[in-house]
Amino acid sequence: MDKNTRSKCDNCGAGLKNINGELHCTYCGSTFPIKPTEPEPELEVEVVAPVEIENRPANTENNADMEGWIVGIFIFVVIAGILFNISKNNQSGDVPDADSLYNSGVIIDTSIIVDSTEIIEANEATKALNAKLTELESIKITKATFKSLYKNTRKNYDEFSKNTDIYDWSSPQYINYRGVFAYITKGENDLELRLQMQYVDDEWLYIDEVIFNTDGENHTYSSWKFSRGSNNSERWEWYDTNLTSEPSTLVAIATAKTAKVKYIGDDYYKIVVITKKQQAAIKRQLQIYKGLLLGYNK
Repeated sequence: MDKNTRSKCDNCGAGLKNINGELHCTYCGSTFPIKPTEPEPELEVEVVAPVEIENRPANTENNADMEGWIVGIFIFVVIAGILFNISKNNQSGDVPDADSLYNSGVIIDTSIIVDSTEIIEANEATKALNAKLTELESIKITKATFKSLYKNTRKNYDEFSKNTDIYDWSSPQYINYRGVFAYITKGENDLELRLQMQYVDDEWLYIDEVIFNTDGENHTYSSWKFSRGSNNSERWEWYDTNLTSEPSTLVAIATAKTAKVKYIGDDYYKIVVITKKQQAAIKRQLQIYKGLLLGYNK
């Protein structure tokens, strides 16, 4: 045990007391000297010589990453500019084709590119369909009614033209009967709404002009040249025309309270009343035509 740190007498075990630099036993009177405390040795500090830093080459991996970022940003800016120009062209109505996109540097899948001509043709077809449906707005038809009407029509198929003519059951089948009636020619890729007029008398009119009057409103056609035929007692004059682009005349005839037709010839004219039965037949044909436009036959 360190004698400088003792707290009890070595002889009797009694407690010690520091008196004038000595330890005195308070019981038996023994004394013990206190050794001076030796100073702690000083720590030696090792001086480290400066280390010369070796010149090392730059981190090529970090540099490559930085260059990659710069190139990526540049490519992004270029592509963004190209896409912006394409967007402007689209807004102006110009549709870019695959070649122009490729020349601009854009890599694309050409299998999904639709030819601009096809887009324009589709838009024109949609506009034409909407225009026809607008003119037929007053002609009402449901799918169920269409199927019933269509089933009861008279159909003539021409194996040479691949067209089917669709007639109302009440329409005349021969030209030696008077009549004003509509019929439909259905081809593989088109649909026509047609009007046929047949005039029969014992004298020729040589018809070249027709005026329809529907509730006081006139619809004039001045360039229609009628075909002619005859037997010993009758003279037949007839005309067949395509009214697909102007179905409004047929609509007016079908929906009028009163409808008449004036046949004008070289020297004479003849006014013929369009009967209610003929008006109803024209209306049925318009309903069928509208149903075909709407795809009710599919």
